[in-house]
Amino acid sequence: MLDAEPGDSPKTTIRVLCNNERDPSMPPIVVLALGALAVGALIHRAVKEMRRINSELDRVKEGRAIDRDGLSEKATPPKASR
Repeated sequence: MLDAEPGDSPKTTIRVLCNNERDPSMPPIVVLALGALAVGALIHRAVKEMRRINSELDRVKEGRAIDRDGLSEKATPPKASR
């Protein structure tokens, strides 16, 4: 059963309830490496999306558009002037 007594400090009670032993499930270096890989993947995805959006904006700026299939380019119709 638990070793915590009713008069013990809250820290002792929490330590006993959490079974806070010095036997972590994974070494900290593994956790840091996995975190670094996840951050790298997120940055890679963000940069790729940013480049895709910028290239699409550049095409629109130059007056070109891509059809729905994305296979061929066609000129955008000129804007009607009033």
